[in-house]
Amino acid sequence: MGSARNYHDQLLSFSSQYLNTITNNLLRMALALRFYSPTVQMMRKMAHDTGMTRQCSTFVDIHGIYTCHVDEIDNLIESAKER
Repeated sequence: MGSARNYHDQLLSFSSQYLNTITNNLLRMALALRFYSPTVQMMRKMAHDTGMTRQCSTFVDIHGIYTCHVDEIDNLIESAKER
């Protein structure tokens, strides 16, 4: 968590050079909501537990089947009724 906190602090320090006070405060709030959100943390854990994060950066779970390929989604939706 320490390295994430350092990264967060460096990002805010850098952004304060280019953003006005109101925009910088909005960025702080947005980062705080995203960083500490229990839902975001839960989704990250679930994604990590699937093992799919090692195969691709974006994937979907359609009724228990995971895919990284957009062209497979229609077939998985159609076959979901059988699972």
